[in-house]
Amino acid sequence: MFMRGRKEDLNIRGAFIHILGDTLSSVGVLVGAGVIALTGWTRIDPILSIGISGIIVLSSYSLLREVLEVLLEAAPHGMKTEEVRRVIAAVAGVDSVHDLHVWSITSGMPALSAHVVVREHGHDRDRVRKLIHEELKRAFDIDHATLQVECDDEGDCGCCLERESVE
Repeated sequence: MFMRGRKEDLNIRGAFIHILGDTLSSVGVLVGAGVIALTGWTRIDPILSIGISGIIVLSSYSLLREVLEVLLEAAPHGMKTEEVRRVIAAVAGVDSVHDLHVWSITSGMPALSAHVVVREHGHDRDRVRKLIHEELKRAFDIDHATLQVECDDEGDCGCCLERESVE
């Protein structure tokens, strides 16, 4: 019941797996003790231990994978950066998008940073930035976005020139 609506929260899932492991261990001890007391068959103890361990490992696998994705700052599962780039570029006034990075701060909380070139003529930079934020929220549920807005007549921001000289 406490997991309802919170399955994407890594902390809640980790706590659930911990409680599941404790519960299974307690039930295994009781079952094992009962079987040994009634039949004398002691091999039930390691069999139950291996079975419980297997269940815990299998249930922890997806949690561990997601934790590693967050720690490695990978793009959120199922989110394609090219699709994000296309949505930003489709906003009125946007000329181009570069240095786009999308990652997860924690499960269910994607973040984004990007440089956005805005057409100078007739486009308010702050208005374009607000429209981009609205589109990111609508299309990808991204609340945390850091955007560097540049005008097309300013030339390159410099970061791409530095990268080209290194290569």
